[in-house]
Amino acid sequence: MFTDYEDDEYEEFVHDEERFHNEQQDDDETSRDVTLELRELERESPLTSATEDAVEDGATGDAAEKSGSRKRKTTAEEDEIAETIAQLHSAHLCSDCACSSRYCFTGNSTAKHVRLTPFLLNCWASAILAKMEGVDIETPPPPEEEKAFWPVANQPDEIGDIALLASCRRANGSKPNSASVVINNDFAGLAALLMPFLPSANNTTAAPSTPSICRPIPPQASPAKPARMNIPEFCRTFKLSDDILQCFEPLQFAGPHVLEYIENTILDQHLSIAQRASLHFAEAEWKKGKKAL
Repeated sequence: MFTDYEDDEYEEFVHDEERFHNEQQDDDETSRDVTLELRELERESPLTSATEDAVEDGATGDAAEKSGSRKRKTTAEEDEIAETIAQLHSAHLCSDCACSSRYCFTGNSTAKHVRLTPFLLNCWASAILAKMEGVDIETPPPPEEEKAFWPVANQPDEIGDIALLASCRRANGSKPNSASVVINNDFAGLAALLMPFLPSANNTTAAPSTPSICRPIPPQASPAKPARMNIPEFCRTFKLSDDILQCFEPLQFAGPHVLEYIENTILDQHLSIAQRASLHFAEAEWKKGKKAL
């Protein structure tokens, strides 16, 4: 038989066990909930990181697109010219160590080095793409298209005055400037100077020369000035028809000196072709100073 005291202790012990067991269950449930929450967070985190990466990639792509749009895109023709220039570089690489240019054209008759500048390369490539006759990787455009490929000495027949003058100046500049001394071996005047000092026996005086008479050239006669006359006098003097004189009456010309200022279109309104021809002939004779035919 247990005493009341022992019963109370036993009940308290049982109560403590139940309370401990309940607390342990609560802790297990709490830890389970925490574990579930962590797992849910782990599931959500890849989506979040993927979304953030997508946003970052989108921003980077937009920035790259914006920066790319600022750069000018080359055309298909420019790409073809660049490719052709690369072929010209490969075909005309200068192997002469003494030459200062990396690319040269030496296909002229004297194998003179022509430096292929960017401008000449562009001209050559454009001519190839334009399918200019006779132009290929080995042959540049002809002199009539671009003279720089062909030195002056190698140009066919047609050489400009400026190019010829420049070549002459270069040729003269390459020659050394040496002062030329001219020796005069003419002793004809020396005998006349020594004549008074020679012996009298050998001194024969020459007969004085007759001075030549220089007559002035007569001045050329100046052409006669055309005479001043009115239109009726002009028509009578140079035998123009009365029809021409009647055509001039409404026009009221002062004289033949004004005819050169009248256009043929105005004269055609009043004169026929034959009358206008006669008028021009008479005017030409009048300007020569003639006073009659």
